Amino acid sequence: EFYRGVGFGYADRCFLMMLNYAAIPDPVNPRFPDKHGPQLDTEWWFSREGLKWSRPFRGIDATPDGVRIIDHNPMIIGGKMLFNFGDRLFGMPEDRLTYLEARANVEFSTLEFTVPSNPLALNACVPSPDKPYGSDQGYVMVAVVDEQGEVVEGFEREKCIIRNVDAINIPLRWEDRDTPVLSGRKVRLRLYARAARIYAVAEAPSNL
Repeated sequence: EFYRGVGFGYADRCFLMMLNYAAIPDPVNPRFPDKHGPQLDTEWWFSREGLKWSRPFRGIDATPDGVRIIDHNPMIIGGKMLFNFGDRLFGMPEDRLTYLEARANVEFSTLEFTVPSNPLALNACVPSPDKPYGSDQGYVMVAVVDEQGEVVEGFEREKCIIRNVDAINIPLRWEDRDTPVLSGRKVRLRLYARAARIYAVAEAPSNL
């Protein structure tokens, strides 16, 4: 049974850690009347709006040894997301709670969005940390696609190739161009990757 879930918001997503327990025993022959069974695991759920939740990590225990559940928004300190459990502190790099990767070549597109007036940046690790052999093969290429699904001239994937970098604010540039020249247009980014982790696309900091 889904015993207890504690959610929190971060960036444009909602995250939740659900305590999964064995269900109440068979009422015909219960060993422990009115008691649920033991805790099975703690499972990551996520949602875009906090109402409809997805469970892509079924069967994967989400918490470090001895920790049961996250019950607060992350604390962002020194470039890390930190979570407190009594007298212990656990964390991960900032803005790297979830990511997309593939074992081989992958192609995917973002949701459609209106291009902002500031340039865009990519949060990625190329090659991904679990593929150190990928230094010669890992890459991310990015194309800009219009509302009709056509690549915008000057923003083809071969003009934006990212390799051997690990940062949360990698500038997205197509040779001598970046996206402010498309400000106000509705587009998608089409990303191609190999041996890489892609965490997010966002507006670049003003100092880049």
